[in-house]
Amino acid sequence: LVTRTDTQPVVLEDLSLHGARVATSTQLKLGSEAVLEWGNFEAFGEVVWCAGGRCGISFFDAVTPQMLLDTRDLDDATRLPQDKELARQNARQWAEGKIRL
Repeated sequence: LVTRTDTQPVVLEDLSLHGARVATSTQLKLGSEAVLEWGNFEAFGEVVWCAGGRCGISFFDAVTPQMLLDTRDLDDATRLPQDKELARQNARQWAEGKIRL
């Protein structure tokens, strides 16, 4: 995820035509503009909510249905090592009752 002031790894947990939910290890600022990059794709949007290590990004322009289908086909080989560690941290926090999914 790239903002005006920072670039940080996030885990893409949910994707729709108009937005995404990401897991992050840092709190993003509401209203921040950001570019979400995954695979060979990217979408520009705004952070609209944050809670429990997760944030919602509303895209300014909808992604295409083909991008959604192609994203489904991405596998673990395209993940960065940081993604896997962040996913483990979130799973651990959920199991300990610290966050809700």
